[in-house]
Amino acid sequence: MKPSVLLNLIQGELDLSEALCARADLEIVLPGETPSTESLAGVAIDSLKKRMTEALAGANGKALANVLRHVLDETLRLSFEGDFPEIPSVAWRPLREAIARIMREHGFMVTMLQSAFHQRLAERGLDFLVTSDDMLPQSRALIELAHQAQIPTLCRQHGIMCGTQLALHHGLRTKYVAVFSEREKEVHASFNFDMERIFVTGNPRWDRLCRPPLPHVRESARRAWGLDADRPVFVYAMTDASRICATAAKYPLHHIDNTAGVLQAFAESARKHPEWQFVIRPRPTPFSDIRPLQYLLSEATANGLSHIVVDRLPVYESLAAADVYLCTQSNIGIEAMLLGLPVINVDLEDAGACLYREGLGPLFRGEDAVLIASATGEIAECMEAVLTDEATRATLLKRRVDSVRRFNHSLDGRATERTVDLILRLLKEHGTSPCARTRSDSNRERARRAVALGEEQFGASKLGDALHSFAAATAVCPDCAEAWNDLGTVQCSLGETEKAWTSVHRAFHLDPFMESTRENLRALSKIRGNEAEAERLLMLFGIEVSTLSAGRGVCSSPAQ
Repeated sequence: MKPSVLLNLIQGELDLSEALCARADLEIVLPGETPSTESLAGVAIDSLKKRMTEALAGANGKALANVLRHVLDETLRLSFEGDFPEIPSVAWRPLREAIARIMREHGFMVTMLQSAFHQRLAERGLDFLVTSDDMLPQSRALIELAHQAQIPTLCRQHGIMCGTQLALHHGLRTKYVAVFSEREKEVHASFNFDMERIFVTGNPRWDRLCRPPLPHVRESARRAWGLDADRPVFVYAMTDASRICATAAKYPLHHIDNTAGVLQAFAESARKHPEWQFVIRPRPTPFSDIRPLQYLLSEATANGLSHIVVDRLPVYESLAAADVYLCTQSNIGIEAMLLGLPVINVDLEDAGACLYREGLGPLFRGEDAVLIASATGEIAECMEAVLTDEATRATLLKRRVDSVRRFNHSLDGRATERTVDLILRLLKEHGTSPCARTRSDSNRERARRAVALGEEQFGASKLGDALHSFAAATAVCPDCAEAWNDLGTVQCSLGETEKAWTSVHRAFHLDPFMESTRENLRALSKIRGNEAEAERLLMLFGIEVSTLSAGRGVCSSPAQ
């Protein structure tokens, strides 16, 4: 029987599943729906959700639902207010609603997940559990069950914690932890967790951020927003400090007040810069209440903000379409920074900035590659600075290297690879060694043969044949950076500069660390007169322009 790995609440679980199964013969177990066979061809998958649905349909599931409903009703009827005089009366309604949501959603889910887990163990067994932060109720429940069944567990960091978020790792039984950076390793070690069981991998979900987005992603996102492709776009991502603690309870409208300040700044900027465009991104949780946002938008319209878009796009598309990103101590600000965007951290003192000074402290520090607005009047000033002041942009770019290292180890696009290496090594250490997969005549190998043929043809000055070979290689394997780079070389030699730029830009997107692609990008930028754009790309993605050699250029020969 194949070794089995349960991936629970992992962001990018399908990408990790594919990466694991490309390396070893495994069965993947997912809590949610089983994906289509097209997305994971040849990968054996089991779904705990199907088992949970079956359990709910039975008499035990219905009885459990009735019991939990009764407990919830009784809890909401209890009076807590007298025991917590430090919490203002206005905060109790949202607190009660939060308690009810947690009990209704998490309590029931955890109980049914436990039932499905036991059923899976009884029927087919399980060899390894990979789950998100054990702060989450579902993760804690599965870790405890895995511990009882002597199944090793790896907690993969879900996000970078800050402020009053609770550090619960020290009270739990997870065997290993995978974190984003050395700084996060130290944070987890402060929870009394053994340093030798904490591994730095980077965040696999951020691998795609090590490459510049392709132009069509930005263009399609702007079309979806209905915004002009050539005018600046500012995006504010609402951040809800939904933490049940005394400090959070004193600022129940924290995210609403911050949003009001941002919309006021947007309205002020719109009057001064009518060419600017504005987008607001609601917090994507099932508990988000859209009514306060609708009220704020109507107020902003009355104050002169004639047009604003409410963003519903996936995160990556939203980031790719923006010119400047605003947030409040949010991981989405880190993602924007990694992708090379200027970031403004809106953390207003009168809206509860003290929330993020407790516990683990603020996410962003003064030395990070962000501008910090602590008063409403500073937001518009920061917006003006990041878009128009070259000195400000240069400072943010200079700070970016250290910020990337603090948040994500490196920006080399290999966090998924390191995570897969870690999981397979831990499986082996615990006595389960899945068979390695052997690649047959894969598309990548076919592309490499086409590239080799094209290079021979180019060397013999058969440009038409070489063009055909390199184009065939990109068609067979669209993610082969070498093929796109060589295609751009031939296109440039044939005088097709714009096509060459598109091809080389695609190669750079796929592999920004390939030496010949970097040289080609800079050489083509000289031909096109857009050297500043090329230098910006090279510096943003960890490459010093000054290190480029003056060797073979794009019009000389393909990469060897």
